[in-house]
Amino acid sequence: MVFSLEILEEKGQSEEVVVAEIRDFLTKNFKGKPHYMCHNAIFDLGFMKNLFARHKYNSDNFIHYHGIDTMQISLFLKECGLYEHYSVSLVNCYTECFKEEMHGAHTSHGDVLACEKLYTHYLKMISKLSFINKYS
Repeated sequence: MVFSLEILEEKGQSEEVVVAEIRDFLTKNFKGKPHYMCHNAIFDLGFMKNLFARHKYNSDNFIHYHGIDTMQISLFLKECGLYEHYSVSLVNCYTECFKEEMHGAHTSHGDVLACEKLYTHYLKMISKLSFINKYS
């Protein structure tokens, strides 16, 4: 599910209402703090922390600090020699992995869908590796 500031603001809701709805959604639909998945967590978490702080909320109360960062996975694969692309930006990773244009780049909805597809691709790619033979 994509729950974004953009989508809710398009419906005419103020940022204050949107942030409260996101907070309520997280607290009502998850037992404990949910883990996140994104591409470039440092940017996304910083943005989210600032957004919540503007409305007197501490995002640490709603989101688990550790999550899945497909940018870090991309960097890891690059270090292992399994990813040869020059850049690990979401658009570049998506384009190189799927040989197609990434639609909706730099929008919440488009980035979430691309990140999910990229993560699934990486899981399949990694599951085919034999680490015991390769690194022993």
